[in-house]
Amino acid sequence: SSGRLLVGTTTTGISQADDLTLGNSDHCGMTIRSGSTKQGNLFFTDISSGDQFQGYVQYDHSGNDLKLGTSKIARLLINSDGHVTTPYTVSFMARGMSGSSFDSGTMTGLSSGHNIGNHYNSSTGIFTAPVAGRYLTGCGVLVQSGSGRLEGNISLNNSTTIVNFNGTGTTYDGTVAICIVQMSANDT
Repeated sequence: SSGRLLVGTTTTGISQADDLTLGNSDHCGMTIRSGSTKQGNLFFTDISSGDQFQGYVQYDHSGNDLKLGTSKIARLLINSDGHVTTPYTVSFMARGMSGSSFDSGTMTGLSSGHNIGNHYNSSTGIFTAPVAGRYLTGCGVLVQSGSGRLEGNISLNNSTTIVNFNGTGTTYDGTVAICIVQMSANDT
């Protein structure tokens, strides 16, 4: 009479998930069986017309792929080999950068590059991590003309030096540093 379905139990789940409750004193689960070249789907929606889903979990038996989606877009895809092939991708490349001072200055700018996800601020020269993880980062400095010593560093949150790099160079010589940095969400 409540509109709920209880299988193997007389106790409902928590109020946010009590419409279907499966119960067992041993392992418990649910199986979605579909054709060998078809999809098994779990859709989420708050609308009742048109494309009635925004989020989903989808298993495609034709390729044995698992997708997780939001806003009708696959955000994560795990292929049959277990490789994650569609993650949340973040990438930027800035070149032709400049600074207010090349002596103890911060390099800023973005020309002829890209900024996927818009997590690099070209006005400040700061990248902000959108999610926790390991990030591959690098920096290179090239002498445009003349000669002199080149020094720089890659810093986490503008306080912890991750790597220093230095060298001497003449016209079109330079130095490069590349490192992998463990970052929390919103670290810079």
